[in-house]
Amino acid sequence: MRLRSLTLAALLAGCQTTVEGDPDAQAASARALVASQFGSGVDADLVVATVGTETITAAEVAAYLDLFPALTTAQAVDDLVDLHRASTAADEAGAAGLQTVKRDAELRGRALAFLRNHLESNQKTTAVSDAQINEALNDPAYSIFYGLPERIRATHLLVIAPPKPPANAPAAPAAPTDSPAASAARSKLAADILAELRDLDHPATALDLRNAYKRHFEAAKAQGIELHKDEGMVFPRRFSGRPRWQGAVASVVDPFADACFNAKVGDLVGPVETEFGLHLIVVEARYPEVAPPTAERRARVARFLTLQARQGALKAELDRLAAEQSVVPYPENIRAVSRSAVDQVKERSQTIAPGAVQRP
Repeated sequence: MRLRSLTLAALLAGCQTTVEGDPDAQAASARALVASQFGSGVDADLVVATVGTETITAAEVAAYLDLFPALTTAQAVDDLVDLHRASTAADEAGAAGLQTVKRDAELRGRALAFLRNHLESNQKTTAVSDAQINEALNDPAYSIFYGLPERIRATHLLVIAPPKPPANAPAAPAAPTDSPAASAARSKLAADILAELRDLDHPATALDLRNAYKRHFEAAKAQGIELHKDEGMVFPRRFSGRPRWQGAVASVVDPFADACFNAKVGDLVGPVETEFGLHLIVVEARYPEVAPPTAERRARVARFLTLQARQGALKAELDRLAAEQSVVPYPENIRAVSRSAVDQVKERSQTIAPGAVQRP
């Protein structure tokens, strides 16, 4: 038995309108599900994708969406493709594996869990060695998984400079170029705003930068100069020779980070020139490094590396199955069953009150 029939039977097993073992009742239930999900104009046997020699129909997608209504149609099709691939892995594992897929076909994500078990049963290990953990602990880039480096919070106002073409890029005469006069105008504007901020009767704050941005925005625009601001950015200093620390923080360029880390909290810094233009910066806070005990750092890195290894092995197995099977989606047919919730509500309203005027 291939996955198309067993999946659809499993998905429809919980429907009250289905009579177990009655093909006609199951077909009627499938048609009802398709009509409720996609409208009465969609055929239950419409093929939305093929996996090898098998097909995925609108009835299967409708049944799957009935179980998981938060999914989009495209996500449901993707899940069903993975279920078909899991069925292939089950066939290789034998009858017990096939029963596993048959029993769990109605649960989203179980196909991927089966594939992970399939990898382990075939001794495709995802264990992480002590040497790999030690190497990661000595790499500052991995600190995102066990702690936080020293960080700065800052707000800046940027006088934007036009991007410079790469050194090896061919000349483009039609493209606008930056002129000395325009560069001088940007420098003067940055200097004027900085002088205003330094003339305040109190140290400049993020609020003062915001007000300066509002005050100068229109006049700068009239001169062909663009202004930009970012408030409350939190970022670390870069690692020497390593990619900057990445995570739920702002990513800033090196001169910007250097200027902030070399300043004191409360300082007004600038103009700092970068590839993006001229920055006026207020340093708002400095957060110290957070470093858990060695044992905790080691455990966190080990968990991350293990997860990474499992994901890599799973992707390799899915790629192997994909290479053995030809997956052909039919975008037009997927779109045909991908009506929006608004369209469905309108159709149901028209069914209740034919000819009624619908609100836009």
